[in-house]
Amino acid sequence: MGGDGRRAGGFAPPPAAIWAVVGALALAASLVGTAARPEPARLVRAGSWTVATVLLVRGLAGPVTDVAGGLDDRYERLDLLLYSPLCLVLGAGAALVAHDASAGAPAR
Repeated sequence: MGGDGRRAGGFAPPPAAIWAVVGALALAASLVGTAARPEPARLVRAGSWTVATVLLVRGLAGPVTDVAGGLDDRYERLDLLLYSPLCLVLGAGAALVAHDASAGAPAR
């Protein structure tokens, strides 16, 4: 891989972007995990709904943009077959946790 992020056969994001995604996913996992505990705070419930929404939108939008741009790139093919479906599964799981946390929340 060269200094510009290019690899043979496609583009790789810069390391800082990769670590930003890792950090965001770790924060999202922590937030959803906290929402699964008894009586989570309102902000935690809202955050878990946000995580679910972002992942579901990403999972639905990925294939649309991949197909619109053509499936010439390795990333676009992997996104269509792996990354977008994974986002849908993670988003659905986060939505289930958020729903359960919201359903069990005391009325305020």
